[in-house]
Amino acid sequence: MKHQPERTCIVCHGKFFKKDLVRYVWKDSGLCADSKQVMVGRGSYCCNSDTCRVQALSERRVKQVFRLDSKRSYVKKLQTGAGLSGTGCR
Repeated sequence: MKHQPERTCIVCHGKFFKKDLVRYVWKDSGLCADSKQVMVGRGSYCCNSDTCRVQALSERRVKQVFRLDSKRSYVKKLQTGAGLSGTGCR
């Protein structure tokens, strides 16, 4: 049987198989959902729970996970440049 990599949800800290999680990557354009889980850069994983997803996409959590400047505001990049639909995340 082939080894299945596990990752931890950044909100609930539950352990899940990598393929069952959503991976987010911070790009210059904002936060991107990495559906193929191959994008370059620091990534974070979130389980499919609605509660976890809302908290994972909060500005406070994004700053913490991606080690962004705590004094800057990233609200616009989270709202408009998020690319969570898959556009603009190359």
